[in-house]
Amino acid sequence: MSHQQRKKIYLTNEERTILEKLARKHTERQSIVKRAKIILMADKGMQHQAIAEELNTRNNTITVWV
Repeated sequence: MSHQQRKKIYLTNEERTILEKLARKHTERQSIVKRAKIILMADKGMQHQAIAEELNTRNNTITVWV
């Protein structure tokens, strides 16, 4: 296991639904949308580096939100 995948996120169905709605909102602040996407991707088991590359952000940002 990579040192980048330190913690596993386990979302409830309700939490996942809320985050999915946030991630699709075009009127929401982009920082909130990005955070929702980070958490959703981590919930799917993606590695931090893969999330960072997909969202064009730094690894440190992913670590903070996961």
